[in-house]
Amino acid sequence: MSFARQLDFLSRLVARVIEPRPSAPAPRGDDAALAARCRELLHGFAADDFAARVRVRWNARMRSTAGTAFPAKALICLNPRLREFGDAETDRTLRHELAHLLAHQRAAAAASPRTGASGGARVPTSASPTRPAATRCRSRAGR
Repeated sequence: MSFARQLDFLSRLVARVIEPRPSAPAPRGDDAALAARCRELLHGFAADDFAARVRVRWNARMRSTAGTAFPAKALICLNPRLREFGDAETDRTLRHELAHLLAHQRAAAAASPRTGASGGARVPTSASPTRPAATRCRSRAGR
């Protein structure tokens, strides 16, 4: 085999190895399948009314956070890079953020004057005397 053919063969081989492989596009926007999964999970906790409002959205602007829950909007935002770690990690993160939403919703319902609890009670959203900063989920203390 001539040197020119060897060089041509080697260049084609290298191009094939380092060529970026087509991958599934990163998910964007609302994800109806994950929202349905949330409804399914919340059904077991007798939270069907709340489940109907929950939305799940992929947020490409997230860099280091796997997911975030926004209780006021009943919204869970997930980092599209979670897909690189498989469906199990996506499901684990979804459940984690859903737990935040459910806890906040239950605390708000317990503090509601309609349920007989004292009105004016505020749901803690950050460190408080009953929930110090060191024990918060997103605290950097101890890392």
